[in-house]
Amino acid sequence: MTILVSPQTYVSWQALLEAVRIRSHDSIMEVAKHQVDKEVPKIYYHRKCRSVFTMKRDLETIVKKRSSESLGDGAACSSKRLCRRSSESRVYDAVCIFCNKVKFQKGSKSREKLTQTFQLRADKTLRECAIQKNDGKILAVASRDIVAAEAHYHHSCYKNYTRMKPRPEDVKEGDNEFEEAYGSLFEYIRTDIIPNEKIVQVTSLTAKLKSFVPSGEISESTRKNIRRRLESEFENSVHIFPDDKGWLLMVPVSVTLQDVVLENQSLQKELEIWKSKVTNLKQIDQVSTKLRYVIKEDIKPTTWPYHPSDVNSTCIPHYLERFLTGLLTGDPDVKSRSHRVSTLVQSFSQDMIYAVSHGQHKPPKHLLFPYAVKTLTGNIEIIRLLNKFGHGVSYSQLEENDTALCLQKLATSLNHRVALPASIKPYVFTNLSWDKILIDWRRLLLVKALHIGSMV
Repeated sequence: MTILVSPQTYVSWQALLEAVRIRSHDSIMEVAKHQVDKEVPKIYYHRKCRSVFTMKRDLETIVKKRSSESLGDGAACSSKRLCRRSSESRVYDAVCIFCNKVKFQKGSKSREKLTQTFQLRADKTLRECAIQKNDGKILAVASRDIVAAEAHYHHSCYKNYTRMKPRPEDVKEGDNEFEEAYGSLFEYIRTDIIPNEKIVQVTSLTAKLKSFVPSGEISESTRKNIRRRLESEFENSVHIFPDDKGWLLMVPVSVTLQDVVLENQSLQKELEIWKSKVTNLKQIDQVSTKLRYVIKEDIKPTTWPYHPSDVNSTCIPHYLERFLTGLLTGDPDVKSRSHRVSTLVQSFSQDMIYAVSHGQHKPPKHLLFPYAVKTLTGNIEIIRLLNKFGHGVSYSQLEENDTALCLQKLATSLNHRVALPASIKPYVFTNLSWDKILIDWRRLLLVKALHIGSMV
């Protein structure tokens, strides 16, 4: 418990009395009126309270504030004289025409700089805003050409003054359509979502707003600012926050903590049931056996030779595609797969087909991928490693394919003197380069020469 004390000396009482006079404390002033000369009255206080009450810094602040208030009338008169001089002179004084005072930057002790009017559009904008606001003070300033009169202003004052709300007659027809669409959306939320305590994503509300717009299109700024509109409209009626994936959710405040806990418990029980079903080894064995059977039965021959586009358009069994889609996305019935998921499904399915068939069926990936590695690196060991891990055919198989393609081309060019690539067309100027191997039978040396020519 804090002990009460009283002034012990006359000097201590005078220091307290000075603070009382500055703060105009009526009760202690009343005690001081009945005080005999140099008598110390019996008044009690806490030491900490006296320390705060007689703090010199606070007392000086109070004195300065009172002195500035007493000079307020004199300053007002000087301001009027300043305005009178400005109106009589050819140019305005270097003071802000909006606030007529020195202004400090927000969050800083430095003064905000004055800006002189140089652009004619500022004169026009200021006059229009003053007319719309019916502001006699600024109308008097704008009665003269403020560019010629060298009017000054703070940038923040000018910005706040010219920030006008659109008048009803200035609202465009498209804006009215959006306002009507927002009104329909707010009505839908009040009559359906809030009473039924539904938890919805804000993206679904954006789609709903889009359906209410006659044109069926909304701008990107509308998508970004819909949360702000919802919060300003419903205030404390809903909560909007992101979920674990960053998608915004809107939850009515009527959804209580008890409801959330009960629903969470029921979902946990359902999840445990599904986990127990998934961990059933017999079901896993059945799925693997079914997929193996489907892959062997539904293997379809592909066109030869392969084209690079065949890698992403290979016909794969439906069950295998559904299994991989569910494995990668968690939803086998997803309507629109991303490009990444589609590419991975094609890649994994071709690997599984190649592995299950023991390499007897060679999908496009397992032939074209080694060819790409050979072209880019020319390293045989990489191709052998890819073959070892089931991602491509062996290097010997690539050589057999090259020989088969050459024989096929020669067979189709029996009626021609020279076998030419299919891309070469008659009467089209073509640049060619080729290697010619010259064999010197005397020295058994292999000499390689490069010849470049032009043909028509």
